[in-house]
Amino acid sequence: LMLAQIQSSHIFYLSIFSAEKDIRPRRLLWRWIAEGYCRDTSGGISEENGEKFISELINLSIIQKQSSSKVLCRINGFFHEYIISRPMEDNLVFALEGDCSLNSQRSGQHLTIRSNWDRDTTVFESIDFSRLRSLTVFGKWKSFFISSNVNMRLLRVLDLEDALEIGKLSALHTFGVVNVNGSCGNGSCGKSIFEELKKLNQLRKLGVSGINKGNIKDFCCAISGHAHLKSLSVEIDKGGNLDGLDGIPQPPKTLNSLKLYGRVHKLLVWTKQLDNLEKL
Repeated sequence: LMLAQIQSSHIFYLSIFSAEKDIRPRRLLWRWIAEGYCRDTSGGISEENGEKFISELINLSIIQKQSSSKVLCRINGFFHEYIISRPMEDNLVFALEGDCSLNSQRSGQHLTIRSNWDRDTTVFESIDFSRLRSLTVFGKWKSFFISSNVNMRLLRVLDLEDALEIGKLSALHTFGVVNVNGSCGNGSCGKSIFEELKKLNQLRKLGVSGINKGNIKDFCCAISGHAHLKSLSVEIDKGGNLDGLDGIPQPPKTLNSLKLYGRVHKLLVWTKQLDNLEKL
């Protein structure tokens, strides 16, 4: 696999994360899959293809493993500077950081909110979200990020793994892919997201990653009884299995699409009750 065969979108996508940010390769992998940057091919499934891309980026030192950790890496600072220096038509990632002005160009497919941004409502509401596919939040969460005044109808990925004080997501009908394995103190971020999920009773589409044996029961309770859910995608952390999903008290019987990423030792009992299921 040569560098030319890796799409520019894979490389430019890396600028969502700062050069000082430790990231898990699987976090990047599942985001690529959700965005459609990694697909099934004759040579392998999307997950395998994504892992090959990541391995090649590591071999090329575009992504660098952290010596103190087996599961964390960082974007090469030189490449990160190159990526963010590219014209907007090349790099579809745009960031809110520091004290952004209203005159700054604010549109694109991927928005990343840095922890040092001053959370200016006026600046945020001036953004054109019509093409936005992903929203990544670092630091403090604000309710105006997702509200009835913001049109994010194309949003596919909502990454809150590094967000703090999450709440008030009730405006969402489509919950792209959210990582619930939060890092802000004893899994408090994940618990906040699960509490919000319980309230989203009009939700049609949901994608969740970061499910593990420590939070799978909370997840089952969170989606129990959702009467309008049509599409559900669940990704288990590496080394875990999805058998615990049989613990959903009231499975969403309106599902017509169910995607499970991870080990499943047996077919989930409640899938037999899904009369509208077209894709598994």
